[in-house]
Amino acid sequence: MHFFKFFQVVVFSGFVVACATPPAPTLTPIQKQQIQSRTYDSGHKKEDLFNAVVTVFQDKGYIIENAHLDTGIVTATSETTNTTDFWQAMGGGSSQMKTKITATVQKYGQGTRVRLNLLNVSNSKNKSCNGWGICNTDTNTSDKVIYDNQVYTAIFNAIDDSLFVIGSGGTEMTN
Repeated sequence: MHFFKFFQVVVFSGFVVACATPPAPTLTPIQKQQIQSRTYDSGHKKEDLFNAVVTVFQDKGYIIENAHLDTGIVTATSETTNTTDFWQAMGGGSSQMKTKITATVQKYGQGTRVRLNLLNVSNSKNKSCNGWGICNTDTNTSDKVIYDNQVYTAIFNAIDDSLFVIGSGGTEMTN
């Protein structure tokens, strides 16, 4: 009988270890900056880059909260999406998520640098009730900075495309 319990513990422990995901590697500040930044040559004016950033954010569905050319700062927020799963809904809870994005467009040497910061903001409400019918709602908010190189590359590619349109006199391209 003890052997059977020992066997169950070993199998369960192996399952837990096999399913554990390794922690994400810690990025250095320089690595973060490399992912989040792109420097454009002197052929692109700060105003054009600023306008391209605003255009791309709007094209991606973000709501511009602040855009100030002198400081070069643009802040925007995505629509809130419902991320409530079945079990959370059954318990009277809910979850939402939105993405906040900030861009800085600044002179950098002879060129202009654009740096982006993306942040996922999650809000969840969980309802718990005791046997006497008294219920509490706990609200949790968590922020997670996005460091996915593919996400930043896609945004910078869209900015490049927008710059191309601006550079071609702003004429609309047809398919």
